[in-house]
Amino acid sequence: MSNFAQRYCNARGLSSARYSRSVLRATLHLPARVLYHPLSFVLPDFFAADVELVNSAAWLVRASDLELDLAEYRFHPGNQSRLRRLLGLCVSTARLRRLVHVSFLPAPAASTPPAPAYAASR
Repeated sequence: MSNFAQRYCNARGLSSARYSRSVLRATLHLPARVLYHPLSFVLPDFFAADVELVNSAAWLVRASDLELDLAEYRFHPGNQSRLRRLLGLCVSTARLRRLVHVSFLPAPAASTPPAPAYAASR
């Protein structure tokens, strides 16, 4: 059974080493994406709660297990700043939920193309 990180990377053709950065970039709110590097330089642990959530989600084998990680994220000491919430300087849990749920959707069944119309008339 594959985990979320494997499914995410396989679907996007990424190496597993690029998982964390890719998911973080995909799930951060726009202000956080813009300010990620300057804030990380000035306050190295500013996004620690977000990175921890993304890394924790990597091990999920069922989409429903994400809710426990989100509950822990909500009460993470690094996630208690009003600045983070008011300015959107954090992960969008809705985006992360969507990524996880889409990754665990069953793959569409392979279909055979319909036979050409002229083949049926012979």
